Amino acid sequence: MAGAPPGTAKMIIKEIAIASVLGFVCAGAWKYTYHNDLTKRTRSFYNMLDKGEISVVVSDE
Repeated sequence: MAGAPPGTAKMIIKEIAIASVLGFVCAGAWKYTYHNDLTKRTRSFYNMLDKGEISVVVSDE
């Protein structure tokens, strides 16, 4: 008889659960890093805009 050995279904479910948890952890770490970088760049842009160091208006020079 060709079939999976007993207990294989539990191992597959366990593997899927471990992969899902690891995926969520890695995605969370990446998202946290990306969000911090984006926040820092946005804050820096608006600070420079308020100080007059940069302008979003095209000059006619």
